[in-house]
Amino acid sequence: MWRVRDDGAWNPLEQTSPNSCRLRPDGAGRWGPAIAVQARRYRVACTCRPFIENVRGAERYTTPMGRTKLPHRMLSLVSMLSILGALGGAQTSHAQTEPTTTISYWNHSSPSQESVIATSPALLKVLGAKPTWVPIDASPPAIAAMKAGSFDFITGVGNPPVVSGLANGSDFKVVYLGSIDYVELVVTKAITKPTDLIGKNLVDLIGSSEDYALRGWLKVNNLQGKVNVVGLPGLTTPVAAFKAGRIDGAYVDYAAAAQIVKDGGHVLVDSVQIAKLGYAGINVTIVRTRFAQQHPEVVQGYVCAAVAATKLIESPHKRVRDDVFKASAALTGQPIDQAIATGEQGVVGGFVPLSQEWSYFAGKDGKTATGGIVRNYLQTVSFLLQNGRIHSPVTAGDLVPHIDGTYVYKALHGGCPAQH
Repeated sequence: MWRVRDDGAWNPLEQTSPNSCRLRPDGAGRWGPAIAVQARRYRVACTCRPFIENVRGAERYTTPMGRTKLPHRMLSLVSMLSILGALGGAQTSHAQTEPTTTISYWNHSSPSQESVIATSPALLKVLGAKPTWVPIDASPPAIAAMKAGSFDFITGVGNPPVVSGLANGSDFKVVYLGSIDYVELVVTKAITKPTDLIGKNLVDLIGSSEDYALRGWLKVNNLQGKVNVVGLPGLTTPVAAFKAGRIDGAYVDYAAAAQIVKDGGHVLVDSVQIAKLGYAGINVTIVRTRFAQQHPEVVQGYVCAAVAATKLIESPHKRVRDDVFKASAALTGQPIDQAIATGEQGVVGGFVPLSQEWSYFAGKDGKTATGGIVRNYLQTVSFLLQNGRIHSPVTAGDLVPHIDGTYVYKALHGGCPAQH
């Protein structure tokens, strides 16, 4: 447990273990210069494993002895993520030469490029950094954590979180497109057509591309405002809610949908059908801009690893595909048989083939503004404005600087190291 107290003696940030990191007032100790926070000055003596902290924009740095100084503030979820999630994207010791990085993955989700990378020693070598993998259940809080420096890479980020994040001043680059939503609206057996949803309760993933697509489909069917849609923060919650009879349906990924079908639901519509109506959810990897500036080789390494992971996912040999899906389960927490099933379903309707990857970053004229990513985001902007999610327009000119296809282009044109 970590706790902060202010009793006039130690103001400790204590870990109840044989090692501890303690925060004490200026003048009480001998560690280097302190930083000013809230009109007081503090020093940190860290005897536990060195860590990097960035609390609400405060400067982060490490002493030559590996002792980290940080301000005395109540620990937020973001800062706890830094402490527990580990070593956010910078070297923590002069003796350490390999950069470190913090990368998200989706808890209990289907296999993805990041889960394949994390469970493949060969692809981890391509990454060229020491990663810490941190599970997430929703993109918006992860983007808030990235803004505070707690994530370097966030994977599987849908349209609305990207657009909303940029509209709210987050600074990141889109560097890889991993998948297009393959999501299903699973409902009770009593619901057989769209109009049966009037007055019913549905759930989806809060602030996600799934939410964008579902509400778009409801609008097309003249059901906007007639169906109660609640955004939940995790992928497993809708399954439990449906089983308990608290909801009438859920718009969820294939893994959760398969479980709800087992519990008595059936599929009313899926994201492939909804995408044809103009509401496609795309899931990208974003990288913190400052990290990309400091460690472009790590960003390139990640994209090269993601391309290699996609090649394994696209393998014509089912045994190769299933081996990587099985390995992915060790990270995501899915049962192995479910990981294989959902991975194979992703090959059919979710993962973006490498042959199409570049077309999302640039149009036929080679310009980012005419690529599929920007086109999708511009439609998302209109949706978010209409629904009051953002309050000022985001233009193509605003989006283009945050879409960086140079890493993908290099990876697709022989710019990655050979794997052995």
